[in-house]
Amino acid sequence: MENLSTTQDMNLFRAPAAARAAKTLDKTLFTRTIPSAAVSVRENTLLSKYRKELELTKELFILQNYQQVAPDPDPTLAAKGNKCLVLQTHIKPQEPSTWSSALQQASKVGDLKVVPFNITIDYNLWSYVDVMKSILPEELQNEVPSGFNTAGHVAHLNLRDQYLPYKHIIAQVIIDKNPGIKTVINKIDNVGTESEFRTFAYEVLAGPDDLNVEVSEAGCHFKFDYSKVYWNSKLSTEHQRITSLFQPGEVVADVMAGIGPFAVPAGKKAQ
Repeated sequence: MENLSTTQDMNLFRAPAAARAAKTLDKTLFTRTIPSAAVSVRENTLLSKYRKELELTKELFILQNYQQVAPDPDPTLAAKGNKCLVLQTHIKPQEPSTWSSALQQASKVGDLKVVPFNITIDYNLWSYVDVMKSILPEELQNEVPSGFNTAGHVAHLNLRDQYLPYKHIIAQVIIDKNPGIKTVINKIDNVGTESEFRTFAYEVLAGPDDLNVEVSEAGCHFKFDYSKVYWNSKLSTEHQRITSLFQPGEVVADVMAGIGPFAVPAGKKAQ
């Protein structure tokens, strides 16, 4: 699961009160506009030079997945293809005292012009944890559900009771923030207790009820129905550790091999 978005101002990721304890996801609640500044660049050939300089002075706006190079806010210049560089929110266009000496010098020679610019933060820029901390009640934020097993396109949750009222919104945000995940399920019984084959009953929280998955591990490609086969993505290191111990000529019996996470790589190793 991904980490918190990197920014110097985490207030960017505080949703309005309407998002708190929501049971359905309203993505519009996570859009906000912040008045800031940008530098209009005299020529686009100067973009690379001043981008590096503004990174060094820590004046360039930095946020994961946010495009720092944008069309010039002046429609006439934008129509000509001119670009600008988005600046940190503490920089004020009309207050040179908030600019670095390098920015002041570039402005003085006419390479850059500091202009007003509106930074738009929308749902796509929020991390999973940021979204959930805006939605879950305060008393549930110490352990935001962020870990899950995966099998191909399926994310497998094991939610605690206190998070069940928010299970569908948790699942939807997981899909939104993890491009490879298409289906999210939640286990509703104990593996090994209810089934001798270590399969489990589940409920689909988001996405299609499609548990026919494909998984690659140790150079092997497995296709199986996750509802009928035991698979634990967290055991991949152990699978590789054990199979690395096998030597040519040895006979190994993999009792109750299941889909073969030990046997198949071992067999391939002998080829």
